[in-house]
Amino acid sequence: MAVKKRSPFYAGTYGGHECEDIDAQSRIYRVARFDAATCRRALRMRHLQKSVRAAIERRLKKLAKGRQS
Repeated sequence: MAVKKRSPFYAGTYGGHECEDIDAQSRIYRVARFDAATCRRALRMRHLQKSVRAAIERRLKKLAKGRQS
């Protein structure tokens, strides 16, 4: 049986259903805690809000800058 990959925006399981944050504000809040691999995974999601995509790109730049220091 294949293991389903969880969304980077996974919020929990309620009533046996996996749920995720769908509004931009909640997603942007989560992005601030993502590592680079999670950011890249999130960028591959379809139908990603423009503001969330921008937040992820900013986070990747910040993480890259931290590695250069």
